[in-house]
Amino acid sequence: MESRAVCASINKQSLTRRINSRPVAAGRPLHCGCASITRAPLCAGVMCEGSIMAISEIEVYFGQELPIAYRDFILGQPTGITGDIHLYPLALLVERNECYETRKYAPGYISIGDDGGGQAFLISFDEDAPAVVAVDHGSMDPKFKELVCSSFSGWVATGFQYEDG
Repeated sequence: MESRAVCASINKQSLTRRINSRPVAAGRPLHCGCASITRAPLCAGVMCEGSIMAISEIEVYFGQELPIAYRDFILGQPTGITGDIHLYPLALLVERNECYETRKYAPGYISIGDDGGGQAFLISFDEDAPAVVAVDHGSMDPKFKELVCSSFSGWVATGFQYEDG
């Protein structure tokens, strides 16, 4: 409870000052330390270290229900997946999407992970068994998407195979 109060008490002006003082990549500030999934979340008011958002809170943030295939998976893997690819844990899902401004640059999509090398994995909210696509973190524009797998469930079945190229 106390950590949520700390998050809520950070004023917007100090957040803006912190955002604007961070390095810039591809014209956008790296304001959340998104280069590493192991870093503590820095987006004030979205997440505080140690808190876990319930699925319903995540859906409220996005204003849409998570696709069924992804929802079922993430409920069984709330700490995410790490290795050659990173699937964000429940506790960081909103923070990562806030950092990369997914709602702004890829409306209708949710960023579910990355390859640790600049590619974000997105799925669409519009499908219960969505395709997995990759986009560059520098643009996050779905018109430049690359198909990773025709369905999220299929991607899980392959062990999250992904070859950038």
